[in-house]
Amino acid sequence: LLPNEETFPRLKQAIEKVIEAKAKGFPILNSTHYLKMIPLFMKDRNSVKKGICIAGYTSVNIDTSLNVLPCWNLPPVGNLRQCSLKEIWYSEAFKKARLRMRRLQCPGCLLLCHHEYQYG
Repeated sequence: LLPNEETFPRLKQAIEKVIEAKAKGFPILNSTHYLKMIPLFMKDRNSVKKGICIAGYTSVNIDTSLNVLPCWNLPPVGNLRQCSLKEIWYSEAFKKARLRMRRLQCPGCLLLCHHEYQYG
């Protein structure tokens, strides 16, 4: 799903339209700075410095099979059919995933849009 040389200009145009809409008052929560980083990141993941990832302390992701993921880029740490969310949250598997995230031993992402203070 990453843009190629042919589609990259369209991605940049789409982001520019979103930025224009934000400037006109449309309710777009992401900062302009964050929106401008999207094409850079899509072209080269290393173009955006990795920040401190706190996603494992503030949120979880649950897929359609009820797997609990500390981050969409990491494997599941439990399943809600087998354990409660509280058990998974405090589990050794989740603790190990948080440590991995703190050490930036992950692919990196821009999914921290809800924690973007570290980008600004």
